Amino acid sequence: ISIYKVDSSNSYKKIGGNSFGPSTLWSLFTFSCGYQDIDQALSEAEKGNTRLIDLSVGDIYGGNYENMALCSDLIGSTFGKFKDNDLNKIQKKDIAKSLSILYGVTYGHVTSMVSMKENIDRVIISGNTFHSLGLHQIIQTSIDLYSNQNIKTIFSDYSDYFEIIGMFVKFYQTKYSRKKYLK
Repeated sequence: ISIYKVDSSNSYKKIGGNSFGPSTLWSLFTFSCGYQDIDQALSEAEKGNTRLIDLSVGDIYGGNYENMALCSDLIGSTFGKFKDNDLNKIQKKDIAKSLSILYGVTYGHVTSMVSMKENIDRVIISGNTFHSLGLHQIIQTSIDLYSNQNIKTIFSDYSDYFEIIGMFVKFYQTKYSRKKYLK
């Protein structure tokens, strides 16, 4: 995950990120579930169930954890039950869902921390693994939670093309300025 602060078309800088990015998620889908297509993995993840994989707050505390306002069905430990269950009962879509939640929460957490540190209140999420409404919702929920809903998050349908659009704009501005065309 790379996080950039953009002040204008000519003023931007990398301000943070982490190593758990889209390629990591895709590799984990492939390695643990056998998915070769990221869109298929994300689609299947939306149908998964993590009860046999993730340890819930209720599993840990026997119910809601009132002192921290945590409901019993909240995930307390990702993959916390995986080792204790019959692998034949666990479906690959369930593993994909757990991985998606882990990724989305981590993405939202890192994005929120870096954005708040830099006093950023609007974030555009881009990248080719974000065509999943389920993953969008996990990231959005995570950002809302960690930022106390102080960061507006935008998911673009055209995020796959941001880099190429920026490249064309930069190319046009430097190589083919209007002055050259007007001569």
